[in-house]
Parts: sequence; structure tokens; C-alpha cells
Amino acid sequence: MENRRLLGLIKESFEASQGIYGSPRVFCDLRELGETCGVHRVARIMQENKMQRIVVARRLSTDTASQKRRLPTGWCSSS
Repeated sequence: MENRRLLGLIKESFEASQGIYGSPRVFCDLRELGETCGVHRVARIMQENKMQRIVVARRLSTDTASQKRRLPTGWCSSS
């Protein structure tokens, strides 16, 4: 019964983040609400209910000057 109540709060947090938050952040949201539960419990409840965060791809740097500095000498031949 306690897990059902937590599931409702977990779903609210998960949906508010549009599915981006995983169990550690959802756990922090619950702590802010004053809930006392463990991060592993939140992870287990999320896993049992097929709630998996969406992985957002990070944007790569397009700074070509810093990329050229990191290349070894002779990497690009101009022959």
C-alpha cells in the first residue's frame, strides 16, 4: 500500500520532468516533499513500472581551434 502511494508521487515527478529524470533525481524530488524512502526503493518501483529516463544526447563542441590544438603534429597533411 505504501508503494502505491509512492508510485503516484514518483509518476508525478517523472512526468513533470517529461521522462528525463532518473531515480536519483526523482528521489531528490520526493525528499523535497518530505518523503522518507531510499533511492534504491525509488529505482525498484520505477523499474517495476517500466519508467526509464530518456537519454538526451549531449552536443559536441564545434570549436575547431581547440580541436586542432589537440591533434598530434602531422595529423593533417597538406600534400
